[in-house]
Amino acid sequence: SLRWKDGWFSGTVTSQNATVTSLTPGSVVFAGSGGALSQNNANFFWDNTNTRLGIGTNAPTARLHVAGTGRFDGQLTVTTGGAAITGNSTVTGTLGVSSDVGVGGNLTVQGNTTLGDAPSDNVTFTARVNSNIDPATDASYDLGSSSLRWKDGWFSGTVTSQNATVTSLSPGSVVFAGTGGALSQNNANFFWDNTNTRLGIGTAAPAATLHVVGTATISSNASVGGNVTVNGNTTLGDATSDNVTFTARVNSNIHPSADASYDLGSSSLRWKDGWFSGTVTSQNATVTSLTPGSVVFAGSGGALSQNNANFFWDNTNTRLGIGTNAPTARLHVAGTGRFDG
Repeated sequence: SLRWKDGWFSGTVTSQNATVTSLTPGSVVFAGSGGALSQNNANFFWDNTNTRLGIGTNAPTARLHVAGTGRFDGQLTVTTGGAAITGNSTVTGTLGVSSDVGVGGNLTVQGNTTLGDAPSDNVTFTARVNSNIDPATDASYDLGSSSLRWKDGWFSGTVTSQNATVTSLSPGSVVFAGTGGALSQNNANFFWDNTNTRLGIGTAAPAATLHVVGTATISSNASVGGNVTVNGNTTLGDATSDNVTFTARVNSNIHPSADASYDLGSSSLRWKDGWFSGTVTSQNATVTSLTPGSVVFAGSGGALSQNNANFFWDNTNTRLGIGTNAPTARLHVAGTGRFDG
């Protein structure tokens, strides 16, 4: 009831208990102007009932409740419980959290970040990534492993790799784009024999550098520096205006696939000359240079020849003329005749 107004001391004031009646419950006391004990409950408050400290709030909901941005220039370690940050937080040093941490605003870490201290720890992304992700060192870190693989990857641009392995492909697969652009294989019909450097189309056991089992159509030019072996049918050209040119010589017999079904030339497109060292056999033969009634004989060089004026067969009357082309008897000789027998 009787109080001193002011007290001034140059040394130390020691008291077993002290009460500052201007302070309200929950005030966190700090030195204000001139060293006066001060408070700012709205922004610096201790909830002694729930043992919670509020910074930027006088109603903390967690052990440490920071309403606003936070900054740690050293290391922050949370060993039990959790940390709840409803505003933004900037960490310039190391942040180590061994329990839960919840950030209601933005989290900016200006130093290094380590997530988890054991392979059994998991990182879950509910949010979407809003930046590039680059490794700290070129060609040093993996995305997944042979036993822990990512399920699917979706990219709108280009995927570039120095080496690529697709485990679903078997050795020798020739890869092509399948449904939806998926890398696909069909070894039975499209196969590369890397041991012998052979490509098989229609076969998985190519016997030549290019081995095609089935038909082949080439609509443009083709140049082959080696041998060509076609085990199936071959069609050259898709129109009568296409031409086939043989610069090489034929090293085999040429047989039609069916007897008496195909022609060599036509009445309007004739072969110029034909040279044969053996026998030419034909069921029927027509020599267009011969006139009706010509009696054919071997001329110069064995050429089939005629001389109608002097050697003629009248097939209508079945008469042979020698020296005449108008025989009047079965044998009509216009000139002398000789019989040695």
